[in-house]
Amino acid sequence: MKNEPTKRCAKCLCHKPISEFYRSQREVFGRGSYCKVCDKADKKARYAKNKERIQQQRKDYYQTHRENLLAYGKRYYVEHKEDLKAYFQEYRETHKEEIAHQRKGYYQRNREKCLAAATAWQKAHPEKRKASQLRYQQRKNRRKRNEHSSRDSRARGRL
Repeated sequence: MKNEPTKRCAKCLCHKPISEFYRSQREVFGRGSYCKVCDKADKKARYAKNKERIQQQRKDYYQTHRENLLAYGKRYYVEHKEDLKAYFQEYRETHKEEIAHQRKGYYQRNREKCLAAATAWQKAHPEKRKASQLRYQQRKNRRKRNEHSSRDSRARGRL
């Protein structure tokens, strides 16, 4: 923007375009007194300094408003179910390697826990396990048949 008005940051004292300042209803000109870069740095430093207190406040807020927050989450999910489904599907497709890496790392760190959960699921769902094993055997048999038929057809082609 060629003729965009400028403003001086109260922290770094640099003159920057107005778009480099966050909007603020409290300020006279509708923009904050720190530029975005200085504002982010200031918020990050303040959080680092008061990390435990801020985390405790968030925990207390969640505990006192737990029912309202859960109800809001459920309501939001119901109202935006299709949008969320599409978003997560797209995310999974675009981040396949990253997700696989995270799952592999989790499994390596929690191998015993994962095996115990799998064993518990298998005991709780014997019919599903049996159906899964049957599908696996059928796929395995199909592959063997395909390998044999392709070998036979190659052998016939040579003769």
